[in-house]
This record gives sequence, structure tokens and C-alpha cells, in this order.
Amino acid sequence: MKRKRSKGTFTFMLVPNADKEVRQVSIHSLLLYSMFVILVIFICIMVIWQIQQKKDMNAQIVQLNQDVKSQTEQYFNTVEMKNEEIEQLQNKINFLSNQTTEIEQEIEEIKALKRQLEQSPTSGIELQSYKDTATPNLMDIVTYEGEIIQSDPIESILLSAQQMEAISDEVKAQLKEQIEKVESAPSIWPTSTKSITSNFGMRSDPFTGAYVMHNGIDIDGVTNDPIYATAKGTITAVGNDNSRGKYVIITHNEDIKTVYMHLNEAVVEQGSTVTKGQMIGKMGSTGRSTGSHLHYEIQIHNKAVNPLLYLP
Repeated sequence: MKRKRSKGTFTFMLVPNADKEVRQVSIHSLLLYSMFVILVIFICIMVIWQIQQKKDMNAQIVQLNQDVKSQTEQYFNTVEMKNEEIEQLQNKINFLSNQTTEIEQEIEEIKALKRQLEQSPTSGIELQSYKDTATPNLMDIVTYEGEIIQSDPIESILLSAQQMEAISDEVKAQLKEQIEKVESAPSIWPTSTKSITSNFGMRSDPFTGAYVMHNGIDIDGVTNDPIYATAKGTITAVGNDNSRGKYVIITHNEDIKTVYMHLNEAVVEQGSTVTKGQMIGKMGSTGRSTGSHLHYEIQIHNKAVNPLLYLP
């Protein structure tokens, strides 16, 4: 191809095969410049488009990376939350296991207290019965303030355990209170013998023959036979006078007193505490007495009552 330049135009000669005619093509320079400018503009547009495409792609990649990072963080946060929930659940399970062990121990303690209460002498004493006292099962549906809790079984079981612990504490307190009442109530014989020579009530005075009130019972026995406290209490008096002879007075709960008269010897001191069945003296015939015996008296609110009502 040979280019022949003329004014204002460009001529292009097209030389095909040797056996064909040579052709000439003339193109105005303005058109050629226009085509060149258009080509340059097109190339620039394509370059700008490619750059924009790359920017858009980079932006998408950045956004995608941010999304992946955000989702990864959410995933790790979710895993961390689940791990915390698992740890809390494990702690609850451990706590429940400990509570179950403690409740079993509480139940055994309650059973022991019941046996102690049942084996204690209670003649003449009105006590509340706990034989039918039931302890709730851990798997029972928990009722709290009139509403049934079903949303969280673990929470329900934990609440049930807390309620059981509160109930067991209440039952233990009641049983201990009753045991205290039993231990502090005069309910056993003060002597090893049960031979009564004079009952409670009006009788003929053995010295004057006058019809007078006898505020206790006289129990026959041998000098120096042991005398026992008929209930738990505090020794409030140890003395000796012409009428009662050597005597001991024990104060129990609820302003109950027991009096032991005509002793040969007292083996306790004023202010000391004694348990039910503890030896406090020895039988004798001191004071206004006709022979070796024990005058045994029970006072409630400082008023003498029939001791036979309290003896088994």
C-alpha cells in the first residue's frame, strides 16, 4: 500500500495481485482526523470503563470481605454466647447436684428427728403429728405464687430445690421445736419404782389428820434410791427446810416447774442445766416426812397439777 499525499486529502493505493488493477482511495484529512479522535476517545472510554469496573470489583471485594468478617464475628460471638450458656447450664447442673445432695441429707435429718420425736415419751402431752408430712419430688411441676412455671425446666428444678430446702428447714424447725417441747415436758417417772403411797388431791394430813390439799404424789422407795429429772431444764432452787426437807426445783419451758422433796441428798447445783433422765438427787426422809419416799410435784404457771397426767 502506497500513500500519495494531495492537498487536504490522503490517497491510499490498494495493490492486489499482479493480475488485477491497482485501486486508489482518497480520504479527506478532516475525516481521517475525526476518525482518529473518535478512536482515541473510544480507547479512553474503554480504559475509563475498565478502571471503573476494576474499582467496582474492588469495592465489591472489600464489601464481601467486610460481610465475611462481620459474619465471622457474629459466628464467633454466637459460639461464645453458646459456650457461656453451656457453662451457665453446667454451673446450674452442678449447683442442682449439690442441692440434691444437701436435700437428701436434709431428708435424712428430718427422718432422724421424726424417729427421735416418735421415740420420746409423750404421755399427757399434745403434740402436732408430722407422720404425714410430705416432701415435694424434684420432678414435680413447680408452682410459684399461683403460677405454673414451664418455660425453663432447669430453672423450675432449681426453684423446686430451693422450695424443698425452705420446706425442709421449716419442717426441721417445727420438729426441733416439738422435740424441745417433749424434752422440756415432764413425761418420765422420777424414780425407778412406780409405787405411789399418796395421790394428788385432797387427803388426810399424816401428822394432823386435817383434810388438806396434797399438791403432788408420794412415791415409795429405799433411802438413796436415785431421783431423776423428768424433763430438760434449769435448776432454779436447791434447798432445805423443815417442811420440804432437802429439795430441788427445776424450771422447764413454758413456765413449767417440777419439785422433788424429802431428798436425802441433792447432787446438782442451782443454776446448772439438766437433761431428761439425769440424776439430781437421792431419795430420803428429810423434812416433814413419815418415811423414805419422794414427794413429786408439777407446777404450770405456779399452779400445781396432777403429775399422773404426765407420767407414762
